[in-house]
Amino acid sequence: MYTGIYFSLSPKVKDFILSRKSEQINIDFISDDNLRDFPFEDLDALVCNKIPYESITALRKPLSVHIPWSGVDHIDFNFFKSDSRLSLCNSHSNADAVAEHTWAMVMDIAKKLSYNDHLMRSGDWSGRASSMGYSSRLRGKTLLIIGLGAIGTRISRFGHAFGMKIIGVKRHPATVPAGCEVETVLGHTQLETALSAADIVVVCAPLTNETRNLMGPFNLSRMKPSSLLISISRSSLVDFTALYTHLKERKIAGAAIDNWPRERMTATPAVFQEQPFHELDNIVLSPHRAFRIEESGFDQWADVLENLERVREGKNPRNVVDLELQY
Repeated sequence: MYTGIYFSLSPKVKDFILSRKSEQINIDFISDDNLRDFPFEDLDALVCNKIPYESITALRKPLSVHIPWSGVDHIDFNFFKSDSRLSLCNSHSNADAVAEHTWAMVMDIAKKLSYNDHLMRSGDWSGRASSMGYSSRLRGKTLLIIGLGAIGTRISRFGHAFGMKIIGVKRHPATVPAGCEVETVLGHTQLETALSAADIVVVCAPLTNETRNLMGPFNLSRMKPSSLLISISRSSLVDFTALYTHLKERKIAGAAIDNWPRERMTATPAVFQEQPFHELDNIVLSPHRAFRIEESGFDQWADVLENLERVREGKNPRNVVDLELQY
């Protein structure tokens, strides 16, 4: 099976891919330098993030396109719908890492670890006695998980281990993933009710037309003043202006965020210039790194290679993206 990989990779990762692939999969690495002359029409599979749409318009046979991570909100779904020979898969190899990072943020904001750490570094031990430094018990509290995919399923297991009551919200509540530890599953039309009951809200749904600005002023106002918001979804699911207001005015107790609008490696990102989240003491800031672990590069490519092997063997690949649902 002839496979092209259009991705900037280190020599170490390239060696890993070539050493792990089966002999029946032939791989060529594509770069911007050879993009124009590359024989895309001969490919059986293409692995990429930035899809070279113009190069795959003249197909001679079916092409299986693989995105090596979960986010596909940058995809032109109409392009894929226009040619039945195209199929699209993503990878959920980051699910364990993101779920672990999510729970680290839950523990940080619920137990006020960063808050008290900051005080102690300035010589202030008041967090030991002040009610502002008190943390929340998790056992018996209600955890709401918005999005019960691979990541949400793993997050539910952590909540179950802490003895929490777990509510899930998903588009199709009748189908619950295997291994998902939820007591109640509700449809998205019941989100308002679920938010009002939750002590901790974790947003891990994909970005679609329906979920954009999901956590806006209305839904944020449904949350209890004592509740916490954790978001590891795309930033467009959250209205950051509304979130800043709710945090500053203590309309919710706290938040932890790993995905930000207009992310840039600058001293003061644009979103912080508009809403100075970094000046608030009731938020944990994470620079979109939930998926970044030492093993992540190898995990994602091992997952892609496994899926390519399924395609080669004529089996149904895993994680086929639903072009209508957009995830």
